[in-house]
Amino acid sequence: EPPAIASFAMELTPPACTGWPVERSNASLSIRALVGTRVRITGRATKSLRSAVLCLEGGQRIPVVLGKDGVEFSVGGESGDAFVVEKTGAYWFELTDREGLTSGGDNRWEMRAIPNDAPNVTIEQPAANLFVTARARVPMRIVASDDLAMRRVDLVASRSDPSTSKSWTISLFADASSVPKTPESQAVDGRPRDRRAIDYRWELASLGLTPGSQV
Repeated sequence: EPPAIASFAMELTPPACTGWPVERSNASLSIRALVGTRVRITGRATKSLRSAVLCLEGGQRIPVVLGKDGVEFSVGGESGDAFVVEKTGAYWFELTDREGLTSGGDNRWEMRAIPNDAPNVTIEQPAANLFVTARARVPMRIVASDDLAMRRVDLVASRSDPSTSKSWTISLFADASSVPKTPESQAVDGRPRDRRAIDYRWELASLGLTPGSQV
């Protein structure tokens, strides 16, 4: 009989920015995870192996680390190449036993990658450049969205005065406890999960602007 996987355990480590815990499973080798998730699989083969490789659809091959007995194996751990979820596709193990008999390709598992796009922000108001007095109160409306969760929204400004060329930041929204939804509760349709419309009135008097200054 050709070699096969007798048992396994899987660990999914999400990107650090999510704050999600490590997910463990030994029920299925199918993967549904956020892009950037690190995968570690350990297990045992039905017989002693000479070599093993994890193959990804598209041609990438990741060497599998074998134990001294050739039966235990691991992939994606600290002692081997990283196994990271990058795109949706299939993967499988190519196993070769001590006698040179190889199996692989017949049993394939799905890897579904959930996109993690950069946040998007739009300044709806003002819609164009404004000419205002030095002590004006400028109403602003900013719409920010993210496919996971919004932790902070800042307004970054700079002025044209030669003596004050450095930029500065105004905090519009901050929530350090904001934790993104887990993949199980997130639909994979590309729509933002967290959308916030922020109204802000910018008091220009504190800037000490002079006629002709630009911000």
